[in-house]
Amino acid sequence: VHSVTDPVANITAAANYAAHRYGSIDNVHSAY
Repeated sequence: VHSVTDPVANITAAANYAAHRYGSIDNVHSAY
């Protein structure tokens, strides 16, 4: 179990949120 304060867990959670929010990582990368 990862701690909520674990930086890697936070990055993973952020990436998962972005994928669900925008539909895919490709859409997120295309914004840059």
